[in-house]
Amino acid sequence: MTTTTPSGLQYEDTVLGTGAIAKAGQRVKVHYTGWLYNNDVQGAKFDSSKDRGQPFQFSLGAGEVIRGWD
Repeated sequence: MTTTTPSGLQYEDTVLGTGAIAKAGQRVKVHYTGWLYNNDVQGAKFDSSKDRGQPFQFSLGAGEVIRGWD
């Protein structure tokens, strides 16, 4: 299921974890694929951690990533 935030960011949880919910200040690892859309039509893929085979790491709540991720 795809979720759309009020800002228009769309995301889909493809694998749900079973551990504790991450909190601000913790380091997290995520896989992502970024797509461009035009009028709800999927266009080009612009980036993907999965293509590189390496999850992206960041400190949650530290302003290191786009607001939709923090």
